[in-house]
Amino acid sequence: MKCSLFLFAPLLAVSACFPEPDTADTVDTADTADTASPEECPEMPGLAYTAPRPPNVMLVVDRSGSMDSPGSCDQEPCPSKWEQLLALGGYLEDVKQASRLGLTVFPAPYGSDACGVDGGVLVPLTDNPDVDQWILGQLAALVPAGGTPMAAALDEVRAVGELDDPQRDNVVILLTDGEPNCTCGGATECEREAAVEAVARLVNDPVPVELYVIGFGASAQAASDTLAAMARAAEVTSGPDNFYQTDTVEGLLERLYRVAASLQPCDIVLEEAPPADELQVWFNGQRLAPCTDSACVEGYAYDPESGVVQLAPETCRSVAGDECPDLWFKWQPVRDCDNSKAP
Repeated sequence: MKCSLFLFAPLLAVSACFPEPDTADTVDTADTADTASPEECPEMPGLAYTAPRPPNVMLVVDRSGSMDSPGSCDQEPCPSKWEQLLALGGYLEDVKQASRLGLTVFPAPYGSDACGVDGGVLVPLTDNPDVDQWILGQLAALVPAGGTPMAAALDEVRAVGELDDPQRDNVVILLTDGEPNCTCGGATECEREAAVEAVARLVNDPVPVELYVIGFGASAQAASDTLAAMARAAEVTSGPDNFYQTDTVEGLLERLYRVAASLQPCDIVLEEAPPADELQVWFNGQRLAPCTDSACVEGYAYDPESGVVQLAPETCRSVAGDECPDLWFKWQPVRDCDNSKAP
């Protein structure tokens, strides 16, 4: 049976292991080992903590006619950008462990309206264990066609996408290969303004939504001014132009994993808030190092005033991707225990 930190009960009690000391002397933390097993010593109370709920993540995918054009790759003929999307399987399998996923496409696949969005939510947000196959099946069954109703699609997701849970992060990942063209007949400035206004409505709702914009293909490079304006309106900095741009499916996957790392629900609230120099954090028997700057990618940051431990992106991904992660928090320094070290 698989288990995950993010599927545990909301309140998790963790254990610490200490021997009965022969003297009142303590062992300096710096002299202790880096690995441990919690079974080596009798259990003693650790620090209880609350893990946040997995975020809602809605994939909003452009299925306009231009997505049927060849992508960039090392083979001839190169598959279409739409066909390349089916390589998302491994990514979806990974992120479903720590997210509730859904799929929206624009324009909607049913009806004769080339700019219609009604019915575009094909996979409602769910933590169903087969959601990755559900999403891939929907994509594989579709044929790119129609225009690019980007503003209307964001409004549709806002209205029916169920991204309104105040107990979770609510996220939209917008993937497109070009300019919107359905609101103002393709007039670039007007289309850009409409898309930015739709972003503003989405991110400024009473339950705000985070929006990440990914441009896929050379045609998306031509739309960089619009995509950057949308990303700036979402107040998400994803790169030099505020959005993610890629021409290849390998680059697309790398961008998606980078977004996933920033979305992992790894802000953990301790019931007690020990001083920063007395908190120890252990993951699978390895003691984690506290971060020393905001660019930290491994380890953790800790705010003793709020009691919040924030796992750095790579550590968070490791915890989220572990089938049964062992995460411990403790207040006291490590002591020697039968010639072993234990958290």
